[in-house]
Amino acid sequence: MRRVKFSIAAMFLSVALFSLYACQPKVDGIKSPSGRFTVQFEVTKDYKSQGTDDIDDISYIQYKVTFYDKGNPITSVEYSDVYGWDENAEPKTTDKIVSEFQWSPKEDFVILPEEGWASAPGSPSYKVINLNSSNNWKTGVINMFIETWYGDMLVFGNVKDDCHCQVEMFDGKTGKITVIAAAESPLGYEISDSGDDFLFIKTVLDNCRMQEDEENFHMKCFEYEIPKQELRERPCR
Repeated sequence: MRRVKFSIAAMFLSVALFSLYACQPKVDGIKSPSGRFTVQFEVTKDYKSQGTDDIDDISYIQYKVTFYDKGNPITSVEYSDVYGWDENAEPKTTDKIVSEFQWSPKEDFVILPEEGWASAPGSPSYKVINLNSSNNWKTGVINMFIETWYGDMLVFGNVKDDCHCQVEMFDGKTGKITVIAAAESPLGYEISDSGDDFLFIKTVLDNCRMQEDEENFHMKCFEYEIPKQELRERPCR
């Protein structure tokens, strides 16, 4: 009798699990590295350059990019693939675009590739998307040359604009940016190396420097201890 009861219970459990799986919506798209998320692209605009001198008259495809978790949409963002700078250029495939996504280690957030719009020389601009419902932010923008990741949530990079060179940190838990070493034009800062729990930072001169600044410049070096969030000077090596 016990064996029969056990067999009936197992059968009902199998039916319940099958029903649960079958009820999950199936979404076609491109999988994240872990396979948890599905990325789906919907073309919202396919613009072809009209051949004018307007700097924004450039061929691009605009997408609505939607992220799904277990078949359910969790967030969407607008993304443009600007490809018309070269006469014979073709737009990227959606597979190629997703291959350039920078996923955080546990896929709590993802950094999309640059869109390619015209801009002044300087730091690249990336859209960043939150995928963790326990984090209280949705989307953001980071403007930096990404140098290194730390743990599951932190991204460090160099901001390099004409008169503005500094080190910043993006926190994927809060969606906020913190300045680690602030620009003091013409003096600036940049990450020169990293290791274990440290960033190694040095002073540089930005593009607004004068000849006098170059003559009087003496490089200084610092280490930033990430867990303690402490910046201290050290000998240059």
